[in-house]
Amino acid sequence: MSPKIFDIEALVSEVVEEIMRYKWLESEKAGKDIGENEAASRWISEHYDLWFNATKDKFIKDM
Repeated sequence: MSPKIFDIEALVSEVVEEIMRYKWLESEKAGKDIGENEAASRWISEHYDLWFNATKDKFIKDM
């Protein structure tokens, strides 16, 4: 069995994609741009834990 590594670059890339998707959806609902900081803060506090637990295995790679 080969050693495993956690692909943090892929994780960060997907988190940014999720935040930008959330920003777009929430801005549409609000009728105005909520901004990246607000979107990131809200997405991380409301969704990150569930999202990470559901997707973490795909970020574990063989060395």
